[in-house]
Amino acid sequence: MCFLVYQICTIFKMLNIKFFIITLLLGFQSLIAQPTSEDLLKAAKNPDYFVHVVLTGVVKQMIFPGPPHFLSVEEGDWAEPRTILEIDNESLLHLVKAQAKVTLEQYMGKFIDSELKEDEPNAKLVTLDGSFTEEPDNIEIYENEIVTIDAVLSAQPAHGHTPFVVEIVEVLDHE
Repeated sequence: MCFLVYQICTIFKMLNIKFFIITLLLGFQSLIAQPTSEDLLKAAKNPDYFVHVVLTGVVKQMIFPGPPHFLSVEEGDWAEPRTILEIDNESLLHLVKAQAKVTLEQYMGKFIDSELKEDEPNAKLVTLDGSFTEEPDNIEIYENEIVTIDAVLSAQPAHGHTPFVVEIVEVLDHE
């Protein structure tokens, strides 16, 4: 046991402890958004528990600045690649209306900023979170294509890079 503790301590010394903690926290952030069995039970009792919205837009890959300062990759912040959907005006209005209706009793309601408006900076850029169904959605194969997706409003994580975050339920159509 002592040898194991010694090895772990040695690894921590070799690695930058900040890097390890930040990586761990960022990884945990994506785990929070997945629906739990408790969420599924609540949804069975309340059909509005998951707030769905249909969005149309262009799938894009973007690099955002990450830790430690979330300001500039060129100045040393880690690169955080994200798959985003650049949505059309109609989808933006649907998204804002749906988000404004979220209550504390709904999925991730306590984490969603219901005050977000369509005039927020980068409002048309929506971060696409992990697949809501836990099946690979492979949204990247539609890069630079127009898609229509059924999505669930998701948490607004710190440094999410875009004002809105949704989880893909299903790709309904693509061009």
